[in-house]
This record gives sequence, C-alpha cells and structure tokens, in this order.
Amino acid sequence: MITPVLCAAEEDGSVVPTEQPETFSTQEPASEPVDSPSPTLSSEPANEPTPQPIEIFSPIEVREYSAKVLGATASARIYLLECTTPDLPRVGKVLLLKKETDPVAALRVLRQYPAGSRIAATVVKWYGAALSLENDANYRVLEKRRNSSVIPPPPLTETEKSDVKELEVQENLKYDPELDVEGSQPPTGAVESVRAGEEPSQAPAFDSDEDEDREFKELVVDEIFPLEVNDQAVSAQFGYFRNLNADGGAGYSAGGGVRWTWVTSKLLWLKQPQIQDSISVEAGLALYKILNYADAGDAFTVVPFTAIGRYNILLGESLGAFAYAGLVKNTVTSAISSEDTVPSIALLDNFAPALGIGLNFRVGPNWDARFDLGLDMIGAGIMLKF
Repeated sequence: MITPVLCAAEEDGSVVPTEQPETFSTQEPASEPVDSPSPTLSSEPANEPTPQPIEIFSPIEVREYSAKVLGATASARIYLLECTTPDLPRVGKVLLLKKETDPVAALRVLRQYPAGSRIAATVVKWYGAALSLENDANYRVLEKRRNSSVIPPPPLTETEKSDVKELEVQENLKYDPELDVEGSQPPTGAVESVRAGEEPSQAPAFDSDEDEDREFKELVVDEIFPLEVNDQAVSAQFGYFRNLNADGGAGYSAGGGVRWTWVTSKLLWLKQPQIQDSISVEAGLALYKILNYADAGDAFTVVPFTAIGRYNILLGESLGAFAYAGLVKNTVTSAISSEDTVPSIALLDNFAPALGIGLNFRVGPNWDARFDLGLDMIGAGIMLKF
C-alpha cells in the first residue's frame, strides 16, 4: 500500500521530509484541504471467509441381529418376526431389514411378545423390487439406539388393530399391554460403533438422531398406503330391480343377486392418508320373478346381467362412496301365461342403462355393508373383500 510522506519547506526553498507520524488519516481538516492521492488497487489479497472445519458425526450406536419371518396377515402389511435378541425393540421403533447387504424393507414395531422373542411390525417402506417378505426367511435387522428421550409410538389405526388381532388369533399369541407400554431397555452388549468411512454394508440405517426423525417423517409423508388393501370382492344383494311394465312404463320387482368386483386402479387423484380414490369394474347376476304381468296368472322369471364401471372415494378405513355406470341385459328364462307370451317377452328381454350411486361401510374385518341407489336397482347387501 502507498504511504504518503509529509514535507516541510525551508527558508532557502529546499524541501525536506518531516518525521513520519505514527498514524495517518486520509481526511484533512476543512481549513487545510490537501489533494487526496489517486485511488490505487491494493496489492494485498482480499479477506476471504475462513473455511469451516468438516463436521464428523460422533459414533452412532446400532445393534444388529437376525429375525425370522413366522407369518403375515392376509393383507401382507403386518408381519410376525422372531428375533434372536431377548431385548426386543420398543414399540414404535423403525427397523431396517436387509438380505445380506441389500435393504429390503423398513418396518415399524407395533407390538411385542416377549415369551417367544417375537414382534409384530408393519411395513412402512419397501426398497428395490421387494413387495413382500419371504415366509421362514431370515433377515438382518439394523436398529439404531437413541440416547435421547423416547418418542411415544403413534397409536394403531383401525386397520392395524384388526390385522394385529388376525395375526394373534392365527399364531395363538398372547399380548401383554403392560410389557408393550414399557418397551425394552437398552442392551448391555451386542452394540456396534459405526464411523464414517466404514463399508456401506456395516453402516447404520441412520447417521444421526435428526436423520432418523427426518427419515421417519419422510416415510410417513411419502409412503401413502392404500386404504383399500384388497383387490377383489363378492357381494350378495337383495332389492328391487327395474324393468318395463306391460304398458311400456318402468316398474320394479323384488329379487336378489350376486356381484363380483375387481379394483383395477388405486390412488388416482385423491392421495391423502384418509381420502383416496380408486376405479373398479363389476359384473353381476340377479334373479327376480314378475307375476300378473299382462294378465292374471302370468309369471315371468328374469335374469339380469350387469356390467358396470365404478369410481370409488374412500373416506377413511371404514367408509366409502361410489358412482357407477354401465349396462344391464335382462333375459327372460321362463314364462307362464294364458295368452301369447311373445309380446311380453319382447318387453322384458331388453338392454337398459345402469347408472347410480352407492355407499359402503365396514361391519367387520374384510366385511362391508353395501347400499345401491340407481336406475337399474335399489338394494342393500353384504360384501366380502379378499
């Protein structure tokens, strides 16, 4: 940097430098203006931010053990695992299952059964192409140990409660609520310290407490599980079926029938945890009899075949609404009349539109009550999902 020098004038006109001051100000008093030196680029480097040291995570305590799949619910969402450790993971804990070095699934513990070192856990995320756990297969389990306060586990949903009950009845399990609430204590052994730079196969499922919390939230937010876990259903219905009267008007006759439903698509436009939609196709056969149709003593047996498409809206796990549209083919299978039956059969044997709305709600595990209100029929029934 250029430093200006002060000079003094002698009587003979010579100029000599004065003593260098200790400090120097670039601003002179207003009464003695001095030309400022021209701005000059500094040869010194500009101040740069000091590099921050790279943060290295402290060792994370995880434990690894193996677990064997003993069974699963019909929905294949909840599994019964037999662990090789007597210190079972606490309820609400998220576990990472691996097959050798490849992650397979993340599971959340729902219940403990200490008598057989077993746990019931629900799948919260699949990895790779995995869509189920193999029965009687052994998996590596990675569980991170948290030193901070334990987060209370989320309450079981209605579906989880019914699935766990199904698993307990199926495997003859005894559930102890007190042990389940207390959870397991941290073990005194079988703990690994995993540091940065180790092989990926030995790395824990999470790098820090914050990562575990974030991973769990991401699993909950990103993985929206379908409320409708079954793809097929069979319904038995009773009600009033529409057909033409002898004068050409519309009339309804009492009868009954069955329907088969197949869900073709899920989570189309409504993808919230408690509001979802789906599309299904449905085919059904019914049977009803019309008496005294054109004349006294007439009897006609009609079998309507129905083919429709349904748009379903699920409002939680126990309630759903739907709208449907399709066709009905009415077929006369028998006719008894004192007069010519041809004109009557021509009226009853026809195609008709199927259009309406409906409602279904859960009455038991995999069982729903169903109500239909449409042009083709008005009825109620019971539906079994599988």
